[in-house]
Amino acid sequence: LPGSATVIVPTEFVKDEVVRYVPLNARKVTVTLAASEQPSKVAAKAIETINKPFVLYVGSAFPHKNLEGLIKAYEVIRQTNPELNLVLAGKKEYYYKKLEASVGKQHALKNKVVFTGFVADAELKWLYEHAEAYVFPSLSEGFGLPGLEAMVHGCPVVSSNATCLPEVYGDAAHYFDPENTKDMATKILEVISDKNLSKSLVKKGYKQAAKYSWKKTAEQTLEVYKRVLEKE
Repeated sequence: LPGSATVIVPTEFVKDEVVRYVPLNARKVTVTLAASEQPSKVAAKAIETINKPFVLYVGSAFPHKNLEGLIKAYEVIRQTNPELNLVLAGKKEYYYKKLEASVGKQHALKNKVVFTGFVADAELKWLYEHAEAYVFPSLSEGFGLPGLEAMVHGCPVVSSNATCLPEVYGDAAHYFDPENTKDMATKILEVISDKNLSKSLVKKGYKQAAKYSWKKTAEQTLEVYKRVLEKE
């Protein structure tokens, strides 16, 4: 990195972190708009084994994703909303298998926390379209693509306020402290119980996701390449 002509990063947060930990002039670091996913055009396919209502998480289960924290918050929510289910969608690698085994030992959570494993595009679209909310409990992110993916599919987002996430999601997410179980549970409950708040987040989500596109990303990246080549 120190010898680089320029470094491209997806958010101002990552730029600050790079400059903080690497001996690099901040002027060499360029923030480009990272891209959100476009709504899937495939027909949604229901996952028959999932009962509604449910809140959704899509992604990996690495420790910094804080899924253990999400499950603890879900247990709090179930005290007043026992009908609500939690769906965790992602390929079952080591950390997912470990988490699933731990949840399986808790009788109260049997058949309430659903581990889908890998889901195809049509099933993922159905999950986003039918979830009460998408919850992103992460402790650290460089961008946060899953939340934008939820937004483009019209799913209200409840997000951690850690690292870059408020920068990326703006006012289109309802934020919580990811290390505070009670706060996470409260914010999730507010979204799933307040239809006006939920509709407002969906509306803002469409606008926020529209700020990101592969076209803009490519254009900005090309401009960076041109500037570097012109200096050589």
